[in-house]
Amino acid sequence: MRAWLALRSVVTDNYHWFEGGSMINRPSEPPDPGWCKSCHAPCEGTWQDEGIGAFEYFGSKGYDCQWVAVSDCCGSVILDTDPDPDEE
Repeated sequence: MRAWLALRSVVTDNYHWFEGGSMINRPSEPPDPGWCKSCHAPCEGTWQDEGIGAFEYFGSKGYDCQWVAVSDCCGSVILDTDPDPDEE
């Protein structure tokens, strides 16, 4: 079972062991700017951890982190294109 979780760590880089693994693997680069899905305004982004955190699976302890780019205005998803291209 431990081998499966270690393999999962290599494949997705979301699951980490407490010993030797990085518990928080936050991206070093800021997310690309875009448009907020909620308010449709141009926005910069920030990273938010939406993982489940610490877990134990059949005695093996780990930490799940899933970094998601969210807008700094509403905390919503960042869109690549303008959702309202006709409005000005």
